[in-house]
Amino acid sequence: MAVNNKIIEVTPTGEVSFPNDVTNFLQALSSLGALSPIIGQIIAVRVQMKQLQNDAEEIKRDYEARNKIIDGAMKYAIQQLELQKIGMKKYFEYASKQLELSRIDNSERGRVMQSMTRLMSDPKASIEEKRLAQETIRAMSSDMIISQETGSTRLSALIESSNKNLLSIPSLAGLLPPAKQ
Repeated sequence: MAVNNKIIEVTPTGEVSFPNDVTNFLQALSSLGALSPIIGQIIAVRVQMKQLQNDAEEIKRDYEARNKIIDGAMKYAIQQLELQKIGMKKYFEYASKQLELSRIDNSERGRVMQSMTRLMSDPKASIEEKRLAQETIRAMSSDMIISQETGSTRLSALIESSNKNLLSIPSLAGLLPPAKQ
């Protein structure tokens, strides 16, 4: 990183001073007479401006290098997330096919929904468990509704009961899909 070796200090009003002892430098200019302090200041300002320019370029190079590292890390992280997403999608497709091959009995679905409803009401359950239970109820409800439309009327009471139980929990109201009329 840039080293701040100030040769001169310049105030906002334009006054120039030397913060360090530069007596030898000023003495070497003494043959210029009364102009030596002004010429010394001009030269010092030029040197300081060049140093500031070098510092700015070094900062810019450092900034660009850090941005490349950050960009690379971000691209890698996004790639990993995409790969994970693809893997999850493939697993979901596989699991869906397996579920299609072995349909779950409506009474089993009902027992699972009751268990999930109890889990969502359990104050000891973590928020992650409650989210999983909520998603399970959604999936089972949708599947039961489809099953109901194909002939099973006994399950509609269970779905309504589960939905009412869920809606009685204030933090979960509005999380279920709207009921079909």
